[in-house]
Amino acid sequence: MRTEGLLRSTLTLVAGGALAQALPLALSPLLTRLYTPDQFGHFTLVAAVAVNLGVVACARYEYALPLEPDAQRARALLALCLRVLLLVSLLSVPVAWWLSRSSPASGWLWLPAVVASAGAVQCLTLWATRAQRFGALSGARVVQYGGAALAQAGAGLSGPAAALGGHGLIAAPVLANLATLALLQRPAPEGGWRSLWRLPRAEWLAAAREHRSFPLLNAPHAFNGALQDTLCVLLLTWWSGDAAVGFWGLAMRCLKAPSTLVGGAVSQVLYPKLATTDRAAARQSVRQVMAVLLALALPLVLVLMGFGPALFAALFGEPWREAGELA
Repeated sequence: MRTEGLLRSTLTLVAGGALAQALPLALSPLLTRLYTPDQFGHFTLVAAVAVNLGVVACARYEYALPLEPDAQRARALLALCLRVLLLVSLLSVPVAWWLSRSSPASGWLWLPAVVASAGAVQCLTLWATRAQRFGALSGARVVQYGGAALAQAGAGLSGPAAALGGHGLIAAPVLANLATLALLQRPAPEGGWRSLWRLPRAEWLAAAREHRSFPLLNAPHAFNGALQDTLCVLLLTWWSGDAAVGFWGLAMRCLKAPSTLVGGAVSQVLYPKLATTDRAAARQSVRQVMAVLLALALPLVLVLMGFGPALFAALFGEPWREAGELA
């Protein structure tokens, strides 16, 4: 991919990502007045565990999809990803049941749905990346993140949905993920989506063997990376209670928005390029991107260090000042 193509594709994803991140941030002052810190804490805890499981929901095989040039082998790889996702989602059911025993109202029973829908979105995102459907990926970002925030606000404002309480915070992203999947279902694999479940076992097992480095090398690294956030949330819950986790969750929601917007867009476009270029050029590209991202981040860091608590109290309400201190 030429530099002009890389820039154009990145800007396409950034444009969609900007709206996708702007909607949750714009609605956050409303959400913090609809939901309590305790409810945000329940949501943050369930989301943290779901993310940890979702990171390996397809055993990282989905990251091989943009790298597979052959259509038939890519189809077999996609079939493998969906089978692994189904297995991980089913295994999360007893985990959700066990966690819900001590806290039935915390929303743990949503865990399998969150893992399954988020894993499917991740898989189809990389399937669309392979097809270079950056316009669809841009729209999918808006639906996934912006749609989740809109649904959370709707759950808090509407009559029957308001009775869900904190469950609305958890159910809304599941609905947004399902809508996102509708946008990412094209291009369909040869024979259609249903044909993936009829694919001979030998084909997807061959794909598993060919790309085994992803679950063996990439999956433990990714799982451990996500585990840092999960353990942090679990320790906060143990030491300080659900409200403290709610403060932490809001702080992370605001802090991760710009990094998800820019870093995610750049990585989706840069990843296939790095896989097809020589090592020296790839290393130079990564260094250049890291320098630009650092320059973009520094002003935001300085603002938060100087005015974080006051900004959070003004935007989200005085009860959320502690979130600004964490930020």
